Amino acid sequence: MTTTTLIQALRADARAKLELVHTLDDLYNATAVLAELIGLMRTAPEDRPHAAAGDDPERLLAGDLLMLDTARADLVARLDAHGRALTAGLFGAHQAADQT
Repeated sequence: MTTTTLIQALRADARAKLELVHTLDDLYNATAVLAELIGLMRTAPEDRPHAAAGDDPERLLAGDLLMLDTARADLVARLDAHGRALTAGLFGAHQAADQT
C-alpha cells in the first residue's frame, strides 16, 4: 500500500464517519420534533396554546395527526437520503445507486 493510497483510504474513512455524525444529529433533531408533536397531541385540545375559542377538538386532533404524518414522511425521506449517503461513503457510489 502506497502512502497516497493510505491517505485516500483515511480520507474516505473520515468522510464516512463525518456523514454518520451528521445522520445521527439529524435523527436526534427529528426525534425531538416528533416528541414535541406527540406531546401536543396528548395535551387536552382546549388547553393548547394555538386553540381558538370555538375550535372543534376532533378537528384539532385531525390536524395534529396530519402534522405528525407529515413529520414521519419527512423523517423517512431523510433516513433514505442519509442511508444512501452512508452507503456511498462506506462502499462507493455504485452501491448507493444499486439501492434504488
